[in-house]
Amino acid sequence: MMLGRIFRLLAFLLVISRLILTDGLQIEDTECKEIPNGHYFCNETTGQKQCYENYFGVNCTTYCKVEDGSNFICNKITGEKECFADYYGVNCTTYCKVEDGSNFICNKITGEKECFADYYGVNCTTYCKVEDGSNFICNKITGEKECFADYYGVNCTTYCKVEDGSNFICNKITGEKECFADYYGVNCTTYCKVEDGSNFICNKITGEKECFADYYGVNCTTYCKVEDGSNFICNKITGEKECFADYYGVNCTTYCKVEDGSNFICNKITGEKECFADYYGVNCTTYCKVEDGSNFICNKITGEKECFADYYGVNCTTYCKVEDGSNFICNKITGEKECFADYYGVNCTTYCKVEDGSNFICNKITGEKECFADYYGMNCTTYCKVEDGSNFICNRITGEKECFVDYYGVNCTTYCKVEDGRNFICNKITGEKECFADYYGVNCTTYCKVEDGSNFICNKITGKKECFADYYGMNCTTYCKVEDGSNFICNKITGEKECFADYYGMNCTTYCKVEDGSNFICNKITGEKECFADYYGVNCTTYCKVEDGSNFICNKITGEKECFTDYYGMNCTTYCKVKDGSNFICNRITGEKECFVDYYGVNCTTYCKVEDGSNFICNKITGEKECFADYYGMNCTTYCKVEDGSNFICNKITGEKECFVDYYGVNCTTYCKVEDGSNFICNKITGEKECFADYYGMNCTTYCKVKDGSNFICNRITGEKECFVDYYGVNCTTYCKVEDGSNFICNKITGEKECFADYYGVNCTTYCKVKDGSNFICNRITGEKECFVDYYGVNCTTYCKVEDGSNFICNKITGEKECFADYYGMNCTTYCKVEDGSNFICNKITGEKECFIDYYGVNCTTYCKVEDGSNFICNKITGEKECFVDYFGVNCTTYCKVKDGSNFICNKITGEKECFVDHYGMNCTTYCKVEDGSNFICNKITGEKECFVDYYGMNCTTYCKVEDGSNFICNKITGEKECFTDYYGINCTLNKRKPANNDEMSVADWLTKTTNGIVLIAVVSSVFLIIIIVAFIVRRRRRRQNILLDYKSFDNEDGYITDPAETPAAGSVRMQNPRQSKSYDNPVFSQFGSLSSNTFDQYPDKSTGDR
Repeated sequence: MMLGRIFRLLAFLLVISRLILTDGLQIEDTECKEIPNGHYFCNETTGQKQCYENYFGVNCTTYCKVEDGSNFICNKITGEKECFADYYGVNCTTYCKVEDGSNFICNKITGEKECFADYYGVNCTTYCKVEDGSNFICNKITGEKECFADYYGVNCTTYCKVEDGSNFICNKITGEKECFADYYGVNCTTYCKVEDGSNFICNKITGEKECFADYYGVNCTTYCKVEDGSNFICNKITGEKECFADYYGVNCTTYCKVEDGSNFICNKITGEKECFADYYGVNCTTYCKVEDGSNFICNKITGEKECFADYYGVNCTTYCKVEDGSNFICNKITGEKECFADYYGVNCTTYCKVEDGSNFICNKITGEKECFADYYGMNCTTYCKVEDGSNFICNRITGEKECFVDYYGVNCTTYCKVEDGRNFICNKITGEKECFADYYGVNCTTYCKVEDGSNFICNKITGKKECFADYYGMNCTTYCKVEDGSNFICNKITGEKECFADYYGMNCTTYCKVEDGSNFICNKITGEKECFADYYGVNCTTYCKVEDGSNFICNKITGEKECFTDYYGMNCTTYCKVKDGSNFICNRITGEKECFVDYYGVNCTTYCKVEDGSNFICNKITGEKECFADYYGMNCTTYCKVEDGSNFICNKITGEKECFVDYYGVNCTTYCKVEDGSNFICNKITGEKECFADYYGMNCTTYCKVKDGSNFICNRITGEKECFVDYYGVNCTTYCKVEDGSNFICNKITGEKECFADYYGVNCTTYCKVKDGSNFICNRITGEKECFVDYYGVNCTTYCKVEDGSNFICNKITGEKECFADYYGMNCTTYCKVEDGSNFICNKITGEKECFIDYYGVNCTTYCKVEDGSNFICNKITGEKECFVDYFGVNCTTYCKVKDGSNFICNKITGEKECFVDHYGMNCTTYCKVEDGSNFICNKITGEKECFVDYYGMNCTTYCKVEDGSNFICNKITGEKECFTDYYGINCTLNKRKPANNDEMSVADWLTKTTNGIVLIAVVSSVFLIIIIVAFIVRRRRRRQNILLDYKSFDNEDGYITDPAETPAAGSVRMQNPRQSKSYDNPVFSQFGSLSSNTFDQYPDKSTGDR
């Protein structure tokens, strides 16, 4: 509005300035020239323009005429209309005067009334302000309150919404709910209609049913009348009978009282005794509780314990079942197993009979075999005795030899001990050291393990790692292979690559060499180029230096300039920063601001967007909105046009409608006038009637006031009483609240409790539903169950009828059987009487015999007591001893426990260890199996191998038999031959005994009984044998030579060799003939040269001519 004033002032100054300029020009230019249709003529004398009547101004173009009723005069110079006081506008037709109490000022140009904040309307008399929680907006023209959807009334405080199922319509003015026919109440939810036979009338306001005399309840259907002798009064609301103290039932005729020690409560409806959990019987005196693992159920009537099949005893804890093959019968009372002859044990499974030659007696309780002294094993057949120096003890059960710690072997003679840090275990049989996996060597100290990806194998003996080809190092993990073009050699020990000169890096592939002019040095390890200061890049050729005031840093790799945040350009000198709410982005290169779409101005702060239906265009430079004709306001959204019959004019700046006197509202259509007796004033903005205090409604005629103790508030629009939560009725005096578990709903008008189906009573707490087979009907008022004839109890489920011979009468309330004296039980059939010497008392409910402490059994004749150190508990029913876990036997003294790796199971009765197949001994640790070809049998008790006759050793593989004349005996353990004194050798056939006189020995004894003599005999025998062989050979050759000489005598008498150079050596004979020459060499002759010479003396020597 202030902007409008400024524009008008500028326009006025522009006109004045033009007039001044025009007058100035006129002074200089005195020439006058008439024009067609002009409003002046030229004065002949002065030469100036002379205006016609009612025309003014330099060119006489302004028309101004004062007529009757005009509120102005004409300016004699310009012809402008000069308004009288309090009149404004082009024609001075707008009257505006600010008086005391006015809520506006007058526009100096147009005279329009400019309202103060929160005031609206032609005269700024309508006040409207939207606050938090308001349900309206203010009309920008009239100030009238325009309510949100579903809100009504002067201040839009009445909420009314018609939904599916509603029984009303909303009054268009006040928002009050107008109920349909036969519906009543604040929300029209109460339905009430009087029909023939009804016992009520409908309240005209609330719709509540008002019952006739002596009728009660929601529908007035309950009839109740107190007569003489009644034990009740009638409830004033429901008509239910409210019993006197300790009286219950439909007619309050049942008497029930809980005293100290009672195990029941009285049913609040019927008065029946409701026993506490686990109590039963007419007076709830029998205790019975089924817990996890119980073998019985409790009789629902008497509470007696009814055992499951095959269970016996007072508490049904004894299990006994005779199956095919059982060696017992079950005691009908206690369930104890009574064994057949010669059978023993808890389950009569142990058979024991002593025969001739047995080494045991039978235990009278368990049937276990009790061995004689020094005999062991299942059948007492193993004999074992420890002597001095033995490294074992005898197993008390099997008689097996149990070696001392660190001793092994058949006779416990092998010593082996595993200490901390050892990598072996001792063989349990032989005691040999067995290395752990991946350990090698004599003492298993060398560790070597080949895993996936290992580059070596382990030496099977020493465990040393033997690397694969091209692998090196302690663990063979270093791979090194020199190929063609490699720039290194492999270190023979570590396998490390040793690079050639000027090569670097892990694989010697980086080449680096510093030359003149280089700006780097080579890294001694990697060969990378390390640039000098301020040099960057792959070859250190880029120069970059940051100085004071620089807005960048140098990239450590390339040397490029990296601008600081919000700086841009080649040298990072342009600053541009986008903040929260900025309407631009910075150009990544130059940093210039690039406005978002629809934003304008230097800083892109002006928003202007033309959309479909907009009444303006945006200025391309500034973004200001330029309105179309007839549109007003900041966004050109206000359209205003005065038509015939309008009661307003349009504000030239805002376009708001300014109402005439006495008219109000957005369109100035509301007429409001306060007359005498009215309870309201007219709202200055909307013209709505604003009621005085405590008055409500369209015409402010409804009076409503909240006092102390009231349970309501007054509706701000209609004045109706709106009840607090859980209060109902015309005056909100009825309290009704539905909580979790409630069986009713509250009547929305009256607040009466309307019970759910099958629920009865004042608070709808009594549930009663008749189903098929029920023995009762439900009382229509209280819901109590009314039993049929001969049925009793809370649910009428107890049937009781006394017949001839019965020992009881029926309780009139519960139907329980009340036994005669000395009779007990569900049907009073159990007879019980305590006599002198009895160890029990009779249970008052069941008649069962309750034993004294430490006495058990049907007749309480079994005595059982647990003392310190006992391994059992007494069975609560039979008194039998029930052993702890892992204990067995009659007195639970036998301990047996199966662990992981055990080769036995424990006998369930005696606790004896029953070995698996092929396992023997007290702990079933001895393994023995006879296979084809074995020379032994397995001892049935200890599992020791019992060798056949003449076989010995751990596996009975050594054969040894003493016959007549043998010089040895067989070792009883190993079977080795143990020679008699002075005998030795494999079979003990050699005697090393010397003569009595050691100084003299015969030649025969020396040769046959000393080592030297035996050697001499062997040498002499060998020489003698060689001589015999040589003589045989010589004889054969001699015969052959004679044959040859005889043959040559026929061919050449000079067949013998005469040349001395060809004379054969001693011991050699050489012969030749014309057809064949052959030489015979005999090595024997070389050894016995003298013999050769003597032998050939018989042949003639041709050199001497002898024959």
